[in-house]
Amino acid sequence: MLDNRLIIAVLVGIVVVTLLWVLLRNRGTGPALPADKKAEIPAAPVIPPIAAPEPVAAPAKPKPKPKAKAVTPAAKEASAKKPVAKKVAKPKAAPVAPAPTAAPSMTEIGIPAAVGAPDNLLLLKGVGPKLNTLLIGLGITRFDQIGGWTAEDAAKVDAHLGAFKGRIERDSWIEQAGLLARGEIAAFETRFGKLDSEN
Repeated sequence: MLDNRLIIAVLVGIVVVTLLWVLLRNRGTGPALPADKKAEIPAAPVIPPIAAPEPVAAPAKPKPKPKAKAVTPAAKEASAKKPVAKKVAKPKAAPVAPAPTAAPSMTEIGIPAAVGAPDNLLLLKGVGPKLNTLLIGLGITRFDQIGGWTAEDAAKVDAHLGAFKGRIERDSWIEQAGLLARGEIAAFETRFGKLDSEN
């Protein structure tokens, strides 16, 4: 029992000596000051605890920079002489459906072209989707245009109708179109049937 106490006392003594040695060693690492200056050393300031920072949103990823083009000496001289104008993006035009290649325009066949917004030619009795597309390709888009045709004009257009040749006279397009152009719906329906009926 005595041996255990002796061993414990020796171990505690070693620990105490080691701690004292470490403390004295750390104290001696700073620059040595004269004895009269030691009293002038101010006490360490008390720093208040710092609040935890508020979370910050992650920064947006930067856009990749476009690769720079190689500049020749001639280009440098030209840019030094002239102020660089900003490029303005031109709006892209909507694609236009091409007209059938075989269809000439109205001016090419000697018929006056349409003026104004197009009418719904499908309201004419005897004009279906295929014939409507063919007429639009020829530049025929308005009732007043068709209603103003002479017999000679109708013959010129008829020559370009292909499988629909003869429909202008047979379906009385000039008369139908003239009534619709003038807004005489009652007269149209009396002569040719309801507008909403099938062609």
